[in-house]
Amino acid sequence: MRVLKSCCWCSPSAIIRRMCDMPTKMAWPCHRKHAESTGFCLLSHCQRRVDMEKGGPQAPLLFPTPCRPDHMIDNATIRNWVEEYLSETGGFLVDVTVSEGADIRVLVDAPEGMPISRCVQISRLIEDRLDRDVQDFALQVSTPGLDQPLKIRPQYDKNVGRQVKVQLHDGHSLEGMLTEAGDDGIVVEHKEKRRIEGRKAKEWVTDRHELAWDSIATTKVKISFKQ
Repeated sequence: MRVLKSCCWCSPSAIIRRMCDMPTKMAWPCHRKHAESTGFCLLSHCQRRVDMEKGGPQAPLLFPTPCRPDHMIDNATIRNWVEEYLSETGGFLVDVTVSEGADIRVLVDAPEGMPISRCVQISRLIEDRLDRDVQDFALQVSTPGLDQPLKIRPQYDKNVGRQVKVQLHDGHSLEGMLTEAGDDGIVVEHKEKRRIEGRKAKEWVTDRHELAWDSIATTKVKISFKQ
């Protein structure tokens, strides 16, 4: 929460008049998190004067600051910074999310894996280009969790040869080995034992499934602890 000592849009007396006329539920968010999410700023330096002129409460007043679009943390800007860095150092951007409360989460990866040291470098890059004096934020840079679905093509390329579970938009699901990832979609091979006509014992049979990108709802890598 940023402490304001002055207001560039109006005089101190005008600020106090506006605060005094503010509805109670606006002037007094129930806790700090609510105050931050609604854009309120602490004006503790006005407290003494408010108490004198209005007989106001003893706790610091909260005053809504005007929304400044140029001060908002932009998802596309963060994405461009990270993609530019990764184009020079290797790796790929999986996702960027920025919540209303300025919680920034960046997911990155690389074909050979993304070490923690590089996540730290990306975090510092973003930190250096943002200004906490303008808007405070929380930042997390990491690789996708093992339980997270694959989101972009490079993730599929990285996981070729691994077992996956694919959920289709038509409600069907398929498990098998991801053997290909191309421009049109992926190929999953499902292997199982079946009884073949004319033979007593079941034999291994491999079914090849070609799946278009637009038919896939989610794809998750199956985690196996078998050696």
